[in-house]
Amino acid sequence: MIDNKIIVLWSVPRSCSTVFERIFLERSDFCIKHEPFSVTYYYSRERCHNRYYNVKATEGYSYKNIVQDILNCKKTQSVFIKDMAYHALPYIEDKVLNQFENTFIIRNPKHAIPSLYRRLPDFDFDETGYKQQFELYNRIVNLGREKPIIIHSDDLCNNPEKTYAVYCERIGINYDKKHLSWEIKDIPQWELWKEWHVDALNSTNIHNNISNNSEQGSDKERITAKLCDPYYQYLYERKLNIE
Repeated sequence: MIDNKIIVLWSVPRSCSTVFERIFLERSDFCIKHEPFSVTYYYSRERCHNRYYNVKATEGYSYKNIVQDILNCKKTQSVFIKDMAYHALPYIEDKVLNQFENTFIIRNPKHAIPSLYRRLPDFDFDETGYKQQFELYNRIVNLGREKPIIIHSDDLCNNPEKTYAVYCERIGINYDKKHLSWEIKDIPQWELWKEWHVDALNSTNIHNNISNNSEQGSDKERITAKLCDPYYQYLYERKLNIE
């Protein structure tokens, strides 16, 4: 019997996680789940955020249903999930985390926060996701599992081939350089959050897709980046060394 995997990439907004997910869309051996817990967080009866309070809650978006869908997919194929740590942290159980191969992608908040601000100027601190990413990492470590892999967005953008190769080696899946380039096309899994993924949708590879413009034009950006920085630095010290 084939032992299918559930690999999760836990991210923060604007961390190049979607373009990393795009690599996995080029693989034939994974079912892709794009931010499955986002609908629980924003659109379910269990929602934790009021951003879309005027949208009627959807019964099918419950945490229980999302997890069951993931587990059902695993019966026939390995699963790759990309999601924000803050979407899942309020719900996810240890018994579920223990069924995942948990990995992380980080990005310096001085770059990510200005990008988030341009897309969502009324974001709140929870929606930056840095504190929740830090908390989720430590929760997984405290479960006694092997410490999760952490990749950095700069390494991904500057050396995508090596970053992807090391990632594949560490989680025990095959590496093929051909996954690192693709044709431009619509991605049905991204439809709900399509406006957030314009760069990734219009890309054909990773190199130079992401700008590290660190200009923080508002007090909100500067203050928020400073608040996020300790959580980022903690994870940065534990990231994979890509040379």
